[in-house]
Amino acid sequence: MVKRCLFCGRYFKPDPRVGQNQKVCFRDCCKRARKQLAQNDWFRRNPDYFRGRYWYVKQWRQRRKELVHVKFHIILTHNSQIKLPYFSHSVNEVR
Repeated sequence: MVKRCLFCGRYFKPDPRVGQNQKVCFRDCCKRARKQLAQNDWFRRNPDYFRGRYWYVKQWRQRRKELVHVKFHIILTHNSQIKLPYFSHSVNEVR
C-alpha cells in the first residue's frame, strides 16, 4: 500500500505497525508539521486545560524539590562512607 503525505505530497509506504492511520511520510519536516498541527488542534479543543492548575503544580514542585534534595543528601552521605580501593588520589588531582 502506498499513501500520499499530507504536507509534502510525496508518496510513501506506511509503517506496517501503523498502516492506514499514518498521515505523513518519514521526513522530519513533515513529522514536525503533523505534530504541530495535532498540538494546535488539541489546544483549540481544550482551552481551559491549564487554567487554574498553577497552585496545584506549584505545591507538587515544592514537595518534589524537597524529596529530591533529601534523597540526594542520603546518597551523598552513603557514598562518602564508601572507600574506593583502586584509587589513591582524588578526582581533583587527576588532570
